[in-house]
Amino acid sequence: VVHTATFAGAPLAASAAIATLEVLGKEALPERAQTLGARYRAELQAELAGSARVREVRGSGFMLGIDLGERPGAASQLMRRLLQAGYVTSTGGGQREVLVLTPALNIDEGILFGSIPRIAEQIAELD
Repeated sequence: VVHTATFAGAPLAASAAIATLEVLGKEALPERAQTLGARYRAELQAELAGSARVREVRGSGFMLGIDLGERPGAASQLMRRLLQAGYVTSTGGGQREVLVLTPALNIDEGILFGSIPRIAEQIAELD
């Protein structure tokens, strides 16, 4: 595949994009993310409500953030701990104080909700 210009067509990329859009629609993945994501956020908020280390759980659908407050680098530390436990996350915020959760749109519910106690445990163990 030769890509010489933005508007050159790129039939392979266009075919992949069309197939992705078809799966998103057929499996109603955006709707699933919105509904399941709201439940996940609510359960995560409930689990972390008593933690002095958590300022806020925010987001929409399957794009969530756990704000660890004025603790520069705390989310990076948490991200590394969660990766060792088998969870892939990311960080955000100007000082890497937000743990970013963006699970796959087709994630198994058991795996999704099973992550909540693991996340809470790792937050409790932060320095």
